[in-house]
Amino acid sequence: RAVARESTANLRWAILGAGVALLLIAGAWPLLRASARPGSDSAPTPAASRPFQPSGVTRKGVDVSKYSGPIPEAKWQRLHGAGWNFAVVGTWGSYGVNPLAQEQLAGARSAGLDTAAYVLLHFNDPAKSGAWQIQRGLEAAGSEARHLHFVALDVEGKGGPLKVDVVQCIREAVQ
Repeated sequence: RAVARESTANLRWAILGAGVALLLIAGAWPLLRASARPGSDSAPTPAASRPFQPSGVTRKGVDVSKYSGPIPEAKWQRLHGAGWNFAVVGTWGSYGVNPLAQEQLAGARSAGLDTAAYVLLHFNDPAKSGAWQIQRGLEAAGSEARHLHFVALDVEGKGGPLKVDVVQCIREAVQ
């Protein structure tokens, strides 16, 4: 029973973490795209002050990380040719930096895929603030960072409630 409870708790936190990442992407996407438009001199309306309105367009994307290893150009080309539109590359996580992030982002972009990054935030180590972790993720993207369409934050805990105010930690990280 203890194992079942622990598995349920881990699953619940994994789902919550994924949900937070999706909400951040959905809420931030219009804001990030509006502010990234060249010549846009009007301030975008904050995403939180307006409802999310899906465009009705479905896009297919692939999630890669250091565990995906080096990805050959031919594989990126096959993905693009099969109708995949974007790649989201994990640049930082509880495992540390993805040493392949810049290479993976460049490969996807050169094949014609839009690129994005995600940073897996953990707040279990007070020495590694959210802002510090995000900075490590952006550094891992290297020169490809300027081509990112967005950076998603994936917030997870290790098997149970965190001893910090996660919302406050996220707020501090993105300021």
